[in-house]
Amino acid sequence: MNLECYLMRIRWLAIVLACSCGYAQIIEPILYRTGDDLAWAADEIDESDWQAMDIRDQDSILQAFPGELSWIRVRFDLPADDGSAKDLCLTMVAAADIYWDGRLVAQNGRPAIDRENEIAGLIDRRIPMPKNLLQEGTHTLAMRVSSHNRKKNRAGFVFYAALQEAAQVPGAISTPTFIRVLAMGMVFLAGITFFLIYGFNRQRSSLFWMGTLCLIVFALVLAESWRSLFGYPYPFHTLRLLFVALLTGLFGLNLNLLLAARFRFPWPRSLLAGLTLCFLSTPVFSETYDGRSMLIMNMTLAAALVQTIRAIWLKRPNSSITIIGLLPCVALSVIDPGGFMDHSFFLAFAFLLVCLLAALAWTMRVERLALEQSRLDAARLECQLLKKSIQPHFMMNTLTSLMEWLEQEPAKAALMVEALACDIRFLTEVSAAKSIPIEKELAMCRSHLKLMAYRNDEDYELETEGLVEHESLPPAIILTLIENGISHSNGSTGAMRFKLMREAGLKGRTYVVDAPGRVQTQEIVDGTGIKYIKARLQESYPGKWLFLHGPKLGAWQTRIEIRS
Repeated sequence: MNLECYLMRIRWLAIVLACSCGYAQIIEPILYRTGDDLAWAADEIDESDWQAMDIRDQDSILQAFPGELSWIRVRFDLPADDGSAKDLCLTMVAAADIYWDGRLVAQNGRPAIDRENEIAGLIDRRIPMPKNLLQEGTHTLAMRVSSHNRKKNRAGFVFYAALQEAAQVPGAISTPTFIRVLAMGMVFLAGITFFLIYGFNRQRSSLFWMGTLCLIVFALVLAESWRSLFGYPYPFHTLRLLFVALLTGLFGLNLNLLLAARFRFPWPRSLLAGLTLCFLSTPVFSETYDGRSMLIMNMTLAAALVQTIRAIWLKRPNSSITIIGLLPCVALSVIDPGGFMDHSFFLAFAFLLVCLLAALAWTMRVERLALEQSRLDAARLECQLLKKSIQPHFMMNTLTSLMEWLEQEPAKAALMVEALACDIRFLTEVSAAKSIPIEKELAMCRSHLKLMAYRNDEDYELETEGLVEHESLPPAIILTLIENGISHSNGSTGAMRFKLMREAGLKGRTYVVDAPGRVQTQEIVDGTGIKYIKARLQESYPGKWLFLHGPKLGAWQTRIEIRS
């Protein structure tokens, strides 16, 4: 059984149940005949040449509405009059003259032999019935119909006839429609709110996708509710169903892109292309827009479910909350495929939206706490840098050397004071920064080497190779390596040359620092300087850095790899 037959049988079962619980029951078969004869409106006629219409089969319905003039006859079995007013409710994609027991009771547009003379009728028509026409017994509803303006396809074809309680207030909105309108307003406001928040926080792409998702659902609810809210002539029925199918496709793409952004999956383009191809293939499997919309929705939910299950497997944050919101959607689409797009979808989406909001709120809370912690860490690192660089031992030795130079060579003492001031000024400028240009880092290193040359009365040099201008690094990490090299040097004579090289890579950059005359074989223990460097790297490149150091070719080599 294909999807169209399955959905049609579900709808037909709903109609049968509604009629059996209402005022009258339809006596099958429903008959139709092509041609035009006003005598066919009578209550009793020869029906031997008429054909039976199976309302559960769309091919049979299409044969009853060939476009040209034709007649349809439906019999109702009415119980004893209970005194309440009744309306004849009709749904059809046609213009019609409507007869009850041979009497013309209403017109829905104007049927004609050609398209130019036909006036399209409303797809839904509610006709107040006089009480004298609703006596107990069997009654005949005859309709003279034409549907020249109907699109020549099977998309969204409907037929329905029933006697129901009269509307107490003409044009009143039913409870289901009222709930839809209320949901429509709430979803629209939610979408605008997400866009406003996204305007102040453009780094959070999931806010944009949630805002877009809400506005798409708003348009989808409006398209689904337009028929009951405003009505329309039958030629617009296929156009509305096409619009619903397109909005369902946009909903599916947006929902899956939202989940990909939420779970940080690197496949938005592939996902977009794959889902689009699947959605475009639906005409192969379904000839009606209702069937296509349901197929698109099933594909959407399947893709979303696969993404969420994968996120749970990878232990991505908030994946459990998301699957709690998705499961009711999947369950309702399986339990009620015929009414899911009309009724269940909006309830399921409301629950899904609540779960997505809960996940977003939790994520924002975690990120807020992480931001507060990062501010505390930044303040701690700033203090740590100053404490590490201006420690009492360093200052005591520097001032002692300065006193010696004052006694021996006052001119060099003045240069040493200038170098010390420059060194402290650099540290003060960069201590609060998260990253600085590499040119400034080199200036700090050379200033410190100049100061240490005066203090230790030795020559220090810094060579560079392959550096790229305007790249940035966390402050004082190269300076810290040079300080370590000086403090752990083996007292070699001659100029002490440090070398800083940059190695280019396809997925990042690597900095190599060689400190000569520092070889050790014992176990490597991270001191204050190395801990500072690792903390700064983690702050600037969380999870995307590597720090390696050890003896190499008579020197001490340090490698800092930063992945892009």
